[in-house]
Amino acid sequence: MRYDEYFEKICNSTMGDWNYDDESGVYFYKYDIDIVIENDISWLENSDDCCYDDWANKSFESRAYRKRFILKFRDNIVKKIYGVFVDGCKCFIPEPNENMIITKEQYAVGKIINGFINSIEKFDFYLNKVSIKINSE
Repeated sequence: MRYDEYFEKICNSTMGDWNYDDESGVYFYKYDIDIVIENDISWLENSDDCCYDDWANKSFESRAYRKRFILKFRDNIVKKIYGVFVDGCKCFIPEPNENMIITKEQYAVGKIINGFINSIEKFDFYLNKVSIKINSE
C-alpha cells in the first residue's frame, strides 16, 4: 500500500468504518484491519503531560494535556499525530502549525478520535473556538 492510499482511506472514512478497543487504546479500520490508530499511552509516562501553549489553554475551563497517537500499517509506523486534550479531556485537538493550521490528515484522525468521545460537530466547534483552520491541500 502506498502512503497516499493509506491516508486516502483514513480521510474518506466515516465513524461507522472504525471500531475502538478501550482496553488497548487502538482504533481499527473495519475494512482493512492492518490500518490502526494507536493511543501512545507510554509516551509521557515519565514527563509532564501538561500543555502550556496559549491556544490550548486560553479558551477552556481546565488545563490542556499533550497526547500522541501513532498511525500504523501492520506493525509499521506511518505517522505520529501530536495534539492536546482540552476542556477536561472533552476534545482532542491535533497540534496546529504556527499559523494555526492543521492538515486534512490531522483533521481526519481528530475526527475519528473525537467520534468516540463526543461528536464531530463538537470537534469542529472546538477547532473554531481556537481559530484552527484545515489546510485543503
